[in-house]
Amino acid sequence: MKNGIMQNNRTIWLTPLFYIFLLLIGEISPTEIVILYAIETVIIGFFHILKMLVLTFQKKNNTRQNLKGLFYTFFFTIHYGFFVFIQTTFFFVFLSMEDNRISDAIGIQNFINILQIKGVQLGLLFMIISYGLRFWFNFYKSGYYKNLPVELYMFQPYLRIFIQQFVAILPGLFIIFGKAGLAAAIILIVLRTITDYYIDKMRNSPSFFHKMFPKLFKTLANKKEDDKERKTAEDFLKMIVNE
Repeated sequence: MKNGIMQNNRTIWLTPLFYIFLLLIGEISPTEIVILYAIETVIIGFFHILKMLVLTFQKKNNTRQNLKGLFYTFFFTIHYGFFVFIQTTFFFVFLSMEDNRISDAIGIQNFINILQIKGVQLGLLFMIISYGLRFWFNFYKSGYYKNLPVELYMFQPYLRIFIQQFVAILPGLFIIFGKAGLAAAIILIVLRTITDYYIDKMRNSPSFFHKMFPKLFKTLANKKEDDKERKTAEDFLKMIVNE
Protein backbone atom coordinates (compact mmCIF):
# COMPACT_ATOMS: atom_id res chain seq x y z
CA MET A 1 0.00 0.00 0.00
CA LYS A 2 3.00 2.29 0.45
CA ASN A 3 3.32 3.02 -3.29
CA GLY A 4 -0.40 3.86 -3.43
CA ILE A 5 -0.06 6.29 -0.55
CA MET A 6 2.96 7.97 -2.12
CA GLN A 7 1.10 8.25 -5.44
CA ASN A 8 -1.92 9.78 -3.69
CA ASN A 9 0.32 12.29 -1.87
CA ARG A 10 1.76 13.40 -5.20
CA THR A 11 -1.63 13.94 -6.82
CA ILE A 12 -2.79 16.08 -3.87
CA TRP A 13 -0.09 18.64 -4.69
CA LEU A 14 0.44 18.13 -8.44
CA THR A 15 -3.18 18.74 -9.44
CA PRO A 16 -3.57 22.18 -7.78
CA LEU A 17 -0.09 23.23 -8.91
CA PHE A 18 -1.01 22.32 -12.46
CA TYR A 19 -4.25 24.32 -12.25
CA ILE A 20 -2.43 27.36 -10.84
CA PHE A 21 0.18 27.05 -13.61
CA LEU A 22 -2.60 27.04 -16.24
CA LEU A 23 -4.13 30.12 -14.59
CA LEU A 24 -0.85 32.04 -14.55
CA ILE A 25 -0.06 31.36 -18.22
CA GLY A 26 -3.61 32.21 -19.26
CA GLU A 27 -4.58 28.74 -20.53
CA ILE A 28 -7.56 28.55 -18.19
CA SER A 29 -9.83 31.20 -16.67
CA PRO A 30 -11.12 31.44 -13.08
CA THR A 31 -14.61 30.55 -14.33
CA GLU A 32 -13.24 27.45 -16.06
CA ILE A 33 -11.61 26.36 -12.78
CA VAL A 34 -15.06 26.43 -11.17
CA ILE A 35 -16.47 24.42 -14.09
CA LEU A 36 -13.72 21.84 -13.57
CA TYR A 37 -14.54 21.40 -9.90
CA ALA A 38 -18.24 21.07 -10.77
CA ILE A 39 -17.74 18.32 -13.36
CA GLU A 40 -15.26 16.54 -11.08
CA THR A 41 -18.39 15.08 -9.46
CA VAL A 42 -19.03 13.21 -12.72
CA ILE A 43 -15.46 11.88 -12.89
CA ILE A 44 -15.64 10.66 -9.29
CA GLY A 45 -18.91 8.86 -10.06
CA PHE A 46 -17.50 7.20 -13.18
CA PHE A 47 -14.48 5.79 -11.37
CA HIS A 48 -16.63 4.69 -8.43
CA ILE A 49 -18.89 2.69 -10.73
CA LEU A 50 -15.76 1.09 -12.20
CA LYS A 51 -14.57 0.18 -8.68
CA MET A 52 -17.94 -1.31 -7.75
CA LEU A 53 -17.82 -3.48 -10.87
CA VAL A 54 -14.34 -4.68 -9.85
CA LEU A 55 -15.77 -5.60 -6.42
CA THR A 56 -18.73 -7.32 -8.07
CA PHE A 57 -16.74 -9.56 -10.42
CA GLN A 58 -13.91 -10.69 -8.17
CA LYS A 59 -12.85 -14.27 -8.90
CA LYS A 60 -13.86 -15.40 -5.40
CA ASN A 61 -17.47 -14.22 -5.87
CA ASN A 62 -20.26 -16.63 -6.73
CA THR A 63 -23.28 -15.88 -8.92
CA ARG A 64 -25.34 -14.63 -6.00
CA GLN A 65 -22.60 -12.18 -4.98
CA ASN A 66 -22.27 -11.02 -8.58
CA LEU A 67 -25.99 -10.30 -8.77
CA LYS A 68 -25.90 -8.48 -5.43
CA GLY A 69 -22.98 -6.37 -6.64
CA LEU A 70 -24.78 -5.51 -9.87
CA PHE A 71 -27.86 -4.47 -7.90
CA TYR A 72 -25.86 -2.10 -5.67
CA THR A 73 -23.93 -0.76 -8.67
CA PHE A 74 -27.20 -0.06 -10.48
CA PHE A 75 -28.69 1.54 -7.35
CA PHE A 76 -25.62 3.76 -6.92
CA THR A 77 -25.69 4.77 -10.60
CA ILE A 78 -29.34 5.88 -10.34
CA HIS A 79 -28.98 7.59 -6.96
CA TYR A 80 -25.68 9.32 -7.73
CA GLY A 81 -26.79 10.13 -11.26
CA PHE A 82 -29.88 11.90 -9.90
CA PHE A 83 -27.68 13.88 -7.51
CA VAL A 84 -25.33 14.89 -10.34
CA PHE A 85 -28.30 15.86 -12.52
CA ILE A 86 -29.71 18.19 -9.83
CA GLN A 87 -26.29 19.66 -9.02
CA THR A 88 -25.24 20.36 -12.60
CA THR A 89 -28.68 21.68 -13.59
CA PHE A 90 -28.57 24.36 -10.87
CA PHE A 91 -24.93 25.07 -11.62
CA PHE A 92 -25.50 25.53 -15.35
CA VAL A 93 -28.54 27.75 -14.75
CA PHE A 94 -26.46 30.08 -12.56
CA LEU A 95 -23.47 29.92 -14.89
CA SER A 96 -25.58 30.74 -17.96
CA MET A 97 -26.36 34.15 -16.41
CA GLU A 98 -22.71 35.17 -16.76
CA ASP A 99 -21.29 32.94 -19.50
CA ASN A 100 -22.90 32.89 -22.95
CA ARG A 101 -21.21 29.57 -23.74
CA ILE A 102 -23.58 27.90 -21.28
CA SER A 103 -27.34 27.41 -21.69
CA ASP A 104 -29.98 27.24 -18.98
CA ALA A 105 -31.69 24.41 -20.89
CA ILE A 106 -31.80 20.90 -19.41
CA GLY A 107 -29.85 18.32 -21.40
CA ILE A 108 -26.38 17.16 -22.36
CA GLN A 109 -25.64 20.11 -24.64
CA ASN A 110 -23.95 22.04 -21.83
CA PHE A 111 -21.55 19.15 -21.24
CA ILE A 112 -20.77 19.13 -24.96
CA ASN A 113 -20.17 22.89 -24.84
CA ILE A 114 -17.81 22.87 -21.85
CA LEU A 115 -15.84 19.95 -23.30
CA GLN A 116 -15.00 22.20 -26.25
CA ILE A 117 -13.35 24.80 -23.99
CA LYS A 118 -9.57 24.46 -24.20
CA GLY A 119 -8.89 25.26 -20.54
CA VAL A 120 -11.46 22.72 -19.40
CA GLN A 121 -9.98 20.12 -21.76
CA LEU A 122 -6.49 20.56 -20.27
CA GLY A 123 -7.70 20.47 -16.68
CA LEU A 124 -10.03 17.55 -17.30
CA LEU A 125 -7.29 15.50 -18.95
CA PHE A 126 -5.05 15.97 -15.93
CA MET A 127 -7.96 15.17 -13.58
CA ILE A 128 -8.77 11.92 -15.38
CA ILE A 129 -5.11 10.86 -15.30
CA SER A 130 -4.98 11.67 -11.57
CA TYR A 131 -8.06 9.62 -10.74
CA GLY A 132 -6.86 6.85 -13.03
CA LEU A 133 -3.58 6.61 -11.10
CA ARG A 134 -5.44 6.53 -7.79
CA PHE A 135 -7.67 3.75 -9.10
CA TRP A 136 -4.73 1.67 -10.30
CA PHE A 137 -2.29 2.13 -7.42
CA ASN A 138 -4.55 2.72 -4.38
CA PHE A 139 -7.49 0.51 -5.26
CA TYR A 140 -6.52 -2.26 -7.67
CA LYS A 141 -2.79 -2.98 -7.71
CA SER A 142 -2.54 -2.76 -3.92
CA GLY A 143 -5.27 -5.40 -3.57
CA TYR A 144 -7.21 -3.03 -1.31
CA TYR A 145 -10.48 -3.92 -3.04
CA LYS A 146 -10.39 -7.62 -2.14
CA ASN A 147 -12.04 -7.32 1.29
CA LEU A 148 -14.43 -4.44 0.67
CA PRO A 149 -18.19 -5.07 1.02
CA VAL A 150 -19.85 -3.58 -2.04
CA GLU A 151 -22.99 -2.58 -0.10
CA LEU A 152 -20.91 -0.29 2.16
CA TYR A 153 -18.42 0.82 -0.44
CA MET A 154 -21.32 2.29 -2.39
CA PHE A 155 -21.31 5.23 0.07
CA GLN A 156 -17.55 5.92 -0.16
CA PRO A 157 -17.58 9.04 -2.43
CA TYR A 158 -20.34 10.97 -0.68
CA LEU A 159 -18.19 12.62 2.01
CA ARG A 160 -15.84 14.08 -0.59
CA ILE A 161 -18.76 15.24 -2.71
CA PHE A 162 -20.47 16.84 0.29
CA ILE A 163 -17.30 18.72 1.24
CA GLN A 164 -16.72 19.77 -2.35
CA GLN A 165 -20.03 21.65 -2.44
CA PHE A 166 -18.82 23.97 0.33
CA VAL A 167 -15.12 24.40 -0.48
CA ALA A 168 -15.25 24.53 -4.27
CA ILE A 169 -18.56 24.86 -6.07
CA LEU A 170 -20.51 27.28 -3.83
CA PRO A 171 -17.54 29.65 -3.31
CA GLY A 172 -16.88 29.30 -7.02
CA LEU A 173 -20.19 30.95 -7.79
CA PHE A 174 -18.89 34.08 -6.04
CA ILE A 175 -15.95 34.06 -8.44
CA ILE A 176 -18.34 33.90 -11.39
CA PHE A 177 -20.79 36.56 -10.23
CA GLY A 178 -18.34 38.69 -8.29
CA LYS A 179 -15.83 38.62 -11.16
CA ALA A 180 -13.14 38.18 -8.51
CA GLY A 181 -10.61 36.86 -10.99
CA LEU A 182 -7.22 35.21 -10.66
CA ALA A 183 -6.52 35.77 -6.95
CA ALA A 184 -9.88 34.35 -5.88
CA ALA A 185 -9.44 31.33 -8.15
CA ILE A 186 -6.06 30.59 -6.56
CA ILE A 187 -7.61 30.93 -3.08
CA LEU A 188 -10.33 28.49 -4.17
CA ILE A 189 -7.70 25.97 -5.31
CA VAL A 190 -5.78 26.39 -2.05
CA LEU A 191 -8.92 25.81 0.05
CA ARG A 192 -9.70 22.64 -1.87
CA THR A 193 -6.10 21.45 -1.51
CA ILE A 194 -6.14 22.03 2.26
CA THR A 195 -9.29 19.89 2.47
CA ASP A 196 -7.64 17.09 0.48
CA TYR A 197 -4.55 17.37 2.67
CA TYR A 198 -6.50 16.79 5.88
CA ILE A 199 -8.40 13.87 4.37
CA ASP A 200 -5.05 12.40 3.33
CA LYS A 201 -3.68 13.03 6.84
CA MET A 202 -6.60 11.10 8.34
CA ARG A 203 -5.70 8.23 6.03
CA ASN A 204 -1.99 8.13 6.86
CA SER A 205 -1.86 9.26 10.50
CA PRO A 206 -3.64 7.01 13.05
CA SER A 207 -3.22 9.64 15.79
CA PHE A 208 -4.85 12.34 13.64
CA PHE A 209 -7.61 9.92 12.63
CA HIS A 210 -8.45 9.20 16.27
CA LYS A 211 -8.36 12.92 17.00
CA MET A 212 -10.86 13.67 14.25
CA PHE A 213 -13.18 10.70 14.81
CA PRO A 214 -14.91 12.16 17.91
CA LYS A 215 -15.52 15.42 16.04
CA LEU A 216 -17.25 13.58 13.18
CA PHE A 217 -19.08 10.99 15.29
CA LYS A 218 -19.93 12.89 18.46
CA THR A 219 -22.49 10.35 19.69
CA LEU A 220 -19.79 7.64 19.73
CA ALA A 221 -16.99 9.78 21.18
CA ASN A 222 -17.41 8.54 24.76
CA LYS A 223 -17.61 4.87 23.89
CA LYS A 224 -14.64 2.55 24.43
CA GLU A 225 -12.40 1.79 21.47
CA ASP A 226 -13.38 -1.89 21.54
CA ASP A 227 -17.11 -1.04 21.44
CA LYS A 228 -18.68 -2.80 18.43
CA GLU A 229 -20.69 0.22 17.26
CA ARG A 230 -17.66 2.50 17.51
CA LYS A 231 -15.46 -0.05 15.71
CA THR A 232 -17.98 -0.27 12.86
CA ALA A 233 -18.09 3.53 12.56
CA GLU A 234 -14.28 3.75 12.58
CA ASP A 235 -13.99 1.11 9.86
CA PHE A 236 -16.57 2.97 7.79
CA LEU A 237 -14.74 6.28 8.17
CA LYS A 238 -11.42 4.65 7.25
CA MET A 239 -13.02 3.27 4.10
CA ILE A 240 -14.35 6.74 3.19
CA VAL A 241 -11.00 8.55 3.59
CA ASN A 242 -8.81 5.77 2.26
CA GLU A 243 -8.85 7.00 -1.34
